[in-house]
Amino acid sequence: MIYGTDQKLKDYLSSNQAMQELLCAALLPLDRRFSAVIPQQPWGGPDKGKDITALYNKSQTAFCAIGFVNSANDSRPQRTQIIAKFKDDLRKCLLRHGKFDVFVFFTNVDLTITDRDKLQKHAQESGIQQCEIFNRDRMRLLLDSPDGFSIRFQYLDIPLSEAEQATFFAKWGNDIQSLVTEGFTNIEASLNRIQFFHEAEASLSVLAISLELDRTYTARELGHFRAFCSTIMLEPISGIQNLLFGEADNSSRIKISKKQGAEKLVQEYGSQCGMQWNTAIFERPSKRTPPKKKSNEQYCLTGSHSGYREEESKFIYLKYQHSGFLRTEPVPIKLKHLDDCMFIFMTNKSLAEKISCIRVYANCYKLVEIAKNTIRVDEPSPEGDIPMLFSTKELNDPWVRIRPTNASCFELRFSETTPRRTFQPKDIVVSKG
Repeated sequence: MIYGTDQKLKDYLSSNQAMQELLCAALLPLDRRFSAVIPQQPWGGPDKGKDITALYNKSQTAFCAIGFVNSANDSRPQRTQIIAKFKDDLRKCLLRHGKFDVFVFFTNVDLTITDRDKLQKHAQESGIQQCEIFNRDRMRLLLDSPDGFSIRFQYLDIPLSEAEQATFFAKWGNDIQSLVTEGFTNIEASLNRIQFFHEAEASLSVLAISLELDRTYTARELGHFRAFCSTIMLEPISGIQNLLFGEADNSSRIKISKKQGAEKLVQEYGSQCGMQWNTAIFERPSKRTPPKKKSNEQYCLTGSHSGYREEESKFIYLKYQHSGFLRTEPVPIKLKHLDDCMFIFMTNKSLAEKISCIRVYANCYKLVEIAKNTIRVDEPSPEGDIPMLFSTKELNDPWVRIRPTNASCFELRFSETTPRRTFQPKDIVVSKG
């Protein structure tokens, strides 16, 4: 391939100045000392004596000039012509740009060692710190290296031999594969993000919390438990700022009245219940009007459920939902409204000590997964404003709050993460009938 490359450099780009400059611009970065290579006017126009600009060793300014001849044969007249071209281009660069650091000259004429030494000495006497001459043989060496195979094929139309293909892929195969894989991964990530933001316009039909325990417990082993999640949105939606929902043992809990009192509860290990509330934003009272005391009346009950517990389980699920057989009114909250929201989890202490992972889901998306090593359990705190009745015996297992190790509450930001769809929709099969 040496002869083929050498011959193409002699005459293949004759009179094609644009391709000559682009070929040299592609070759220059193969010398790792040069970067930020920019062709000036390859398609014609004033270039102020420089065909290419670059950086040398990432800091010094380099100007490049090109001197190709048609049907190069390295004769004395051609070498004299190129020597004159070198000096003229250098003079123009110095005249129009003043002092600069590095001068680079490309030519398809194979200058002798003496010629190159004289030109480099001339450049140094003109105030140039570094002079690089890429004559034809130096260009050929670059083009016939694995780094230059693609440039050689692009500009000189020289295909790779089988041996060169093997050499090329031995050096670049893994990088090419990684680049292709990374490209497809980036495309997939972008498409997943687009899909999520499109589906985030849907109403929030369900917001669910999965509390994974450190092992499987029977209902009797687990005993009394209570777990609640308070979701505080960045902005009130139709007056709603907070979603409070949770789960507790003993389904009779939701039927008992305040008047009867929680002390009337009979322990049941085989049932559980859940309730959900909205908290509305009220107008701030005037200074003359004393603020009302907080009470459970600030919550608006929006749903409840009860049912049997599994005999053995490793998970406890909390759920806030709008779904039903029919929606009698539109749901004001959309999935996108959970952006920048905050989560606070409240449980009894013995349950908090058993939690190994917390996962948050909304509609068909997994929003976040919280590992045990990123959470902390607050010291026992007084009962919060949870409008569900618990007996004195149950409250002897005190309330605690589950928070992140480095903040007061968990936050969810769609600008930082893309929620993961828990399943992909299936295509409808089109039959021939």
